[in-house]
Amino acid sequence: MRLPKIRAIAFLVTIMRDNYFLTTLEHYLRSHFARANLRRQPRTAPIVLIQCVEDYFHFALFGKITEGLRACGPLRVDQFSLRSLRHGSSLALRSLLWNSIDRNWLSDWKWRRLYGAYADRTAYRATGWLAPWTALTLWWAAWRLWRALKTLDDLAQLTVRGILIGDLIIDSYIRFKPAPALVLDDLYLLVIIRQSLKDIGKAARYFRRHRPALLLTSYATYIQHGIPARVAVQQGIPVRAFSNLQDFVTEITRDNLSNTRDGKNYKRDFSTLSDTMSRLTAAERQLNDRLNGRVDAATSYMKTSAYGRTSGKECDVGGMPVIFLHDFYDSVHLYRWICFHDFWSWACFTIDTLQAAQISFAVKPHPNQIADSSEVMNRLSKKYQGLNVIPADVTNDQLIRSGMACAVTVYGTVASEMAFMGIPTISCGDNPHVSFEFCHTARTREDYAKLLRNCHGLSGTQAEARRESCIFYYMHNLHLDRDQQGLKDKIMELRRRLFFIESTPPPQEIVEAAADFASGPEISAFCSSLYGLMQEDAVRRGSGL
Repeated sequence: MRLPKIRAIAFLVTIMRDNYFLTTLEHYLRSHFARANLRRQPRTAPIVLIQCVEDYFHFALFGKITEGLRACGPLRVDQFSLRSLRHGSSLALRSLLWNSIDRNWLSDWKWRRLYGAYADRTAYRATGWLAPWTALTLWWAAWRLWRALKTLDDLAQLTVRGILIGDLIIDSYIRFKPAPALVLDDLYLLVIIRQSLKDIGKAARYFRRHRPALLLTSYATYIQHGIPARVAVQQGIPVRAFSNLQDFVTEITRDNLSNTRDGKNYKRDFSTLSDTMSRLTAAERQLNDRLNGRVDAATSYMKTSAYGRTSGKECDVGGMPVIFLHDFYDSVHLYRWICFHDFWSWACFTIDTLQAAQISFAVKPHPNQIADSSEVMNRLSKKYQGLNVIPADVTNDQLIRSGMACAVTVYGTVASEMAFMGIPTISCGDNPHVSFEFCHTARTREDYAKLLRNCHGLSGTQAEARRESCIFYYMHNLHLDRDQQGLKDKIMELRRRLFFIESTPPPQEIVEAAADFASGPEISAFCSSLYGLMQEDAVRRGSGL
């Protein structure tokens, strides 16, 4: 009986060593980035607030950007620790215990120390001790909000201190519970609401007292990222997010709280451009490459292409709509509006509607879904006996050649890919294709059901759908000036080397990737522009520089 205990002790020691203290690699990185950042900046220097994101891609990205900003003039760098929710902790006491050992204030301290290579101080932490009366008040406020919720729509529209947080809470619940659908009377929802109130209070207090001139964030989704970004926007502080694969950076504003590109005017804006034929030719060439199995920049997050090598399995979907499932645990509220608040409810509604209309259909799982989504697929197959599930290795071009009638999605990129092959799409939420006719977008569940029942009679021609798909691809992925394209190329190469990888690279590779990212005029010009924005903010506040 001693051997298991010894192994458990050794496992705990390994966790503490790796998660609570800087590794050899991290000591190297801290020393390297510290040498490039000067300290003892004047108290009047503008402040940039950055996320303490626990990965080397964002560490290198924010490190080089702050280095570039410091080259432009005086600068103070604050960081905030965003870790608050632990994935899966509500599922079992054992999960809670191990997650608490794995990620806690000591692991936060380790990453804050690493970011301390170029950050001057910690602005605030999402977790941390509160006075007993303050903690009780927070729980009571969260309890009252939670018990007042009657529907998911009520939750989605939840606003606190003038800041919409309901969509962030829903997505956080689905991701961190994890669960494919939200349950209103789940105590874990109360935990997330309470944490949201805590995050709003801490962010608002910091922004009000210290007034940073700029917030740099990774994403604008989930409560950890979205709440600080929205509080900053409310207080007039510029926010930039670095998670959009179509751009180098996204400006978060009152009108655009998402880190995704807004495509509502793509079709109109393309009509104002010159030399449209050459632009369409470039888009057609790249779309052809994607449909031949090449993973391009826009789909570089995918491990495998949905149009890769043809499977040897037979697939008969002739005349059928094909439901292209999303990763059930992905962020649902990426865009301005949506008809369903989770992908499980959407999938069930779609299947129920098609079955009631006696329309044969097929279901295709997301090609790069996480392991938890595979379990949800099993649950879906049990709920709907005899469900026609397409094998994961069957490619989309096989479905097209088999004669599928249309594609069904919430907001997936599959819409433009299908249009290129003359196949229409039904969607039920705001999406990048919303301005195009090839994507029949419903704004209500009733309209969505009508589209599903009419899936064999959707309007549009194959030639027009193909042309519109090229317009979309150009506007979504290629419509950049030379400077923007240069910046995008820089960050995509950094992602390739430090983010879309299976294992941690050696320290020299991280340093080299960061140096390559910062080399050339593109990043220097971007940092100079950002610093000018910070100067303007200081002038508006009358502090000067």
